[in-house]
Amino acid sequence: MPESDNDYHNKIYKSRTAEEKWKAEFYQKTVLELKTEERFVNYFKDFDPNAVEMFIHSYATRKVQWYLSGEGLKEWEQSKSKRWMKDCFVALIEIQQKKLFNAQCLWRAEKLKLPGIAICSDFMYWNDHIFACPDIGPITEQDIDLYSRYLRETPFDVRFDEFKNYQDYDDLKRIQQEYGNPFEDNPWYTYYDDKEGTGSYFDLPDIRGEKEAAYIAIYHEDLAIKRSLGIEPPLPTYDFQPFFPLDYNEFKLEFAKRHETPALYRQFVRADREKKLNALNEQPEYCISLLEEIPIDYMAIEPADDWRTAVMCTYERYRREKVISLLPKAFALYLKHLGHDWHYPGRNKIVDIAPDPEKGLSKHYLKIILQGRTLNGEPADLNF
Repeated sequence: MPESDNDYHNKIYKSRTAEEKWKAEFYQKTVLELKTEERFVNYFKDFDPNAVEMFIHSYATRKVQWYLSGEGLKEWEQSKSKRWMKDCFVALIEIQQKKLFNAQCLWRAEKLKLPGIAICSDFMYWNDHIFACPDIGPITEQDIDLYSRYLRETPFDVRFDEFKNYQDYDDLKRIQQEYGNPFEDNPWYTYYDDKEGTGSYFDLPDIRGEKEAAYIAIYHEDLAIKRSLGIEPPLPTYDFQPFFPLDYNEFKLEFAKRHETPALYRQFVRADREKKLNALNEQPEYCISLLEEIPIDYMAIEPADDWRTAVMCTYERYRREKVISLLPKAFALYLKHLGHDWHYPGRNKIVDIAPDPEKGLSKHYLKIILQGRTLNGEPADLNF
């Protein structure tokens, strides 16, 4: 039985209560030791009594913090050891996502049949279960070599991570029409196309997608007619009030300018400028903390116009070298679970790894497409 919210909050409350009790007991124990144990009494006898009293309480407080921080430091060290392997699996994910996207382009153009794909939205399901996808070949050593070259040759101010638009074909088409380069946020796709000669795949006609769209339109036209005749309930109506702008901080600045005194508004602007500066410095500060583990003779800083960019690029160079060196180990781990969806390093815990034969949202779209075919006088199947 899943844990209820009350159970979860009770656990947190009990845990925090137990921690506060331990802190108080440990503090009192430390104070008592410092005041009564002979080794401490002898040490403090040459100091001013008032100063000793202040020191004892201050030291006891810090000792509590040191003990508590031990677990945090332990978790931090463990996270550092796991970090590179998570990045390695980002690389493996990208390798497979590009294979699946190329297969999607060919499938939509009706140049390829895929046993795990019935309709277009199935690709979004396999986007979240990429290592279990039956429609692409497994990762090979050649794939690892190509991705390693990509990491070496791509500018260091371009980060690689898992959170990209990998399989949303329609949105990538929209980006292509509006901005020109559909893969600007995913340079691996562009690099792969350049090296493997697959750049024309995305420009193939979307035959399958257009057929599905036609049946979906028939379904919605029929639904609209039924709603107008009262056969189907109408869509609920909402009295939408305007939302605040997406740039919420700028809106607050303008609000303060309009409604506060000029002096308070100037203070608001100064505080906002400081906040932005702190945010700008956070990433390079994080990178610096991680670069501390690099040997001094390695620390040739990457050239850049801004020191922050230089620090981040230097870290990115180091990160990629670590990933390249560990990719064979990650590849071996991948092969042990070949063909399965599993809790690989960095696995998004929000996405369930349990197999879904109906592929989630695809069931909804499949029903609509089949009803559209029936309304058009065609069989309720996908032979179109």
